[in-house]
Amino acid sequence: MQVTEIDVGKFTLWAATNHAVRAKLGPATPPNTIYVSDDRSQGASFIPGVRLVNGQTLPNRGLTVATPNPLYVKGHYNCPNNALLGTTNTTGALPASLVADALTLQSGNWVDGNSNGNLSGRQAIDTTINAAIIAGMVASGGSDGSSPFSGGVMNLPRLLEDWGNGADKLTINGSLISLFTSARATSPWRTPGNYYYAPTRNFNFDPNLLRATSQPPATPELRVLLRSSWSNPVASL
Repeated sequence: MQVTEIDVGKFTLWAATNHAVRAKLGPATPPNTIYVSDDRSQGASFIPGVRLVNGQTLPNRGLTVATPNPLYVKGHYNCPNNALLGTTNTTGALPASLVADALTLQSGNWVDGNSNGNLSGRQAIDTTINAAIIAGMVASGGSDGSSPFSGGVMNLPRLLEDWGNGADKLTINGSLISLFTSARATSPWRTPGNYYYAPTRNFNFDPNLLRATSQPPATPELRVLLRSSWSNPVASL
């Protein structure tokens, strides 16, 4: 895997201080949507991807990151208050979404150099993600849906670490949406013990997503024109 890495903290600083950006968008409306597409040829030894790091605090208008590539998120994301890590309290979190061919979550303990080593060398730590997620999956196959098995909704966010069979907790406050099968990250799910051990999954719907004013940046909007009766007003003197 060869990734384009985006440091969210540095992006936030750049967006807030870059004179050209501020002149185009205005000082109160820094960019809040990132689209990344790495279209280099993909092979068995080269799969382009995107990774977000340093994303515990987002830009002040929230952030949507979208890519047709596999997307990785390392460490806490969109939970600026350390006291709320691992909880369902999203106070301080901003509207955010992660949209990708596939989404893999890496804890703050992840070390790239250990990626090809034994699973025992990839020990995870508790991690919190506050974002709506739209990601592809490898669909279940066979007449009974078990060959291969997709892993179910709990495995829509993919993992690569030893989460201690529940000793470590992965918290997601948001929404999990699968609208398509993965076109690039197409390896099927395998049972725990092959490349990950499962965490305690603390997955929760974020009720903020029910409010129109709290939708992630670049969320599509649909407007409907309703036919109604009308009449010409009568002129009066």
